[in-house]
Amino acid sequence: MLSTYKQISGFKKVSRETPVSEVEKESRKQAVKSASVDSGGTNESSRKVYRRADLMRLMQRDPARYEAMSDEILEAYRSGRVR
Repeated sequence: MLSTYKQISGFKKVSRETPVSEVEKESRKQAVKSASVDSGGTNESSRKVYRRADLMRLMQRDPARYEAMSDEILEAYRSGRVR
């Protein structure tokens, strides 16, 4: 089954003796670089994530502040930043 997969997928066995050109090395580096993912997160770290319980508590205890933040809170709900 593995040999069939190798034949179908065009698997090439590269030996250590096969010379690899600089252009090919560079293209491999570019491919790996473009396929890599940032490990730091989704770049939304600057946007605050709210807990639903905290928002409910804020609405009950300080309605004026909740009202002042309502635009930001609604945007957080729309963008999925309320957990």
